[in-house]
Amino acid sequence: MKNLNDRSIVYLAIFTAVIVGGAAPVFAKIALKETSPALFTFLRACLSTLVVLPFLIKYRIKLDKNLIKTILVTLFLTANFLIFAYGVRLTTASISQIIYVISPVVIAGLSYLILNERVNSKKVLGIILGFIGAGVIVILPVLNSNPFSGNLIGNLLIMLAVLTFSLYSVLSKKLHINFSPIQIVIVLSFTTLFAMAPLTLYEVLTSGTKIFNISRLALFSIFYVGAIMTVAYYTLHQYAIKHGSPLAASTIVYLQPVATFVWAAVLLGEGLTPGVIVGGTIAFLGTYFIINASSKKEIIDIEQKL
Repeated sequence: MKNLNDRSIVYLAIFTAVIVGGAAPVFAKIALKETSPALFTFLRACLSTLVVLPFLIKYRIKLDKNLIKTILVTLFLTANFLIFAYGVRLTTASISQIIYVISPVVIAGLSYLILNERVNSKKVLGIILGFIGAGVIVILPVLNSNPFSGNLIGNLLIMLAVLTFSLYSVLSKKLHINFSPIQIVIVLSFTTLFAMAPLTLYEVLTSGTKIFNISRLALFSIFYVGAIMTVAYYTLHQYAIKHGSPLAASTIVYLQPVATFVWAAVLLGEGLTPGVIVGGTIAFLGTYFIINASSKKEIIDIEQKL
């Protein structure tokens, strides 16, 4: 009975993580209707920093060369936040999430190039399918004028965001020797905050961006992405890995785009085109082969980075 209850809780954690994570691109797009990508990223960093601030008392971080390395690596994720904001503002929330499905594919490819990790035939097939699927989605705006096909520049920016996210994921692997996950999140939050502060200040002073002229819906959207995603999503994700299995947690990768589509359809009126469905299906297959061909340890590494 206890195992059944534990399993039910794991499934509930996965389901909740899918719902919470799936809404993030939608609320980001809502907020970006009233804020610039730079201001959105800065405010997001402010909220995430407030969330992790209490942990700074317990998890003290020494100022040394390891911290400097960590700051440099987390700058890739800071760039990811900003690039994603520019991309999702131009394309659809649904497409942005579908393109992110290939993150494990890109991580596998970069791990081979940077860390010399072994790549078997299934992983090679997964990498090929993943990039074909993403490529189909990215070029759809050139072939089809349907607004639900997204925007070419926006789609390319989302691909660039996936690349910076994947680079961070691969390079951050060695950071865990000296820092715990929560310490890395603390460094990330402060790095993003300080990196975005001068850019945001310059934008406010030169372009007349109004920080205090934002609707309640946009403010809630920023709060959702900056605070709720930081606490709820990643806590549920790690719970699913620890108390379930990496394979069970990997279902989040497949189900989250579905949740995003539902959120986007309800709140933004978005839809999917046949081309997006075809490209997304190919990308899903690529990710499936990557995860299916990975060892248990490799799956844990992949899942902890997503």
